[in-house]
Amino acid sequence: MRKGSLLAILGLVLGLLIGLGVIRLERYAATELMQLLGEELAASCPCRLVYDEVKVSLLSLRARAKNLGIEQDGQTKLTFLSADADFSLRKIFQRKVLISNLTLVQGHSQGVGPESPTTKFISYLAEPIPPEQDRPDRWKLKLQKLKLK
Repeated sequence: MRKGSLLAILGLVLGLLIGLGVIRLERYAATELMQLLGEELAASCPCRLVYDEVKVSLLSLRARAKNLGIEQDGQTKLTFLSADADFSLRKIFQRKVLISNLTLVQGHSQGVGPESPTTKFISYLAEPIPPEQDRPDRWKLKLQKLKLK
């Protein structure tokens, strides 16, 4: 086998391994994101986060969740056909992810009163974290723009 052929095969194998690594990292990021949102939701009300599918692209810096919803006592209280986010990793080493644009598509809520899961979750996310619950190693998401379609 010639040296050029060996280098080409080595390059293909290396490219394949890197590609598989990126795919695994994107799946890990999607799982961690939804777990974090689920934990935040559970802390705000006795609810759970449900969704059909989540995809994160580290190349285009976009994320999409399909059929996203909040359930309480087995009843769906808030749903969106999809949620699309554009994000930046500029401050990743400061444990911050900047969400430049979050678009929620075709939403439906069963009530928005003071005790509804929708209001409780939004209030929980908007309020500052009490000092006793804050920790230096936590991740922070900063939302810059929200659109409802």
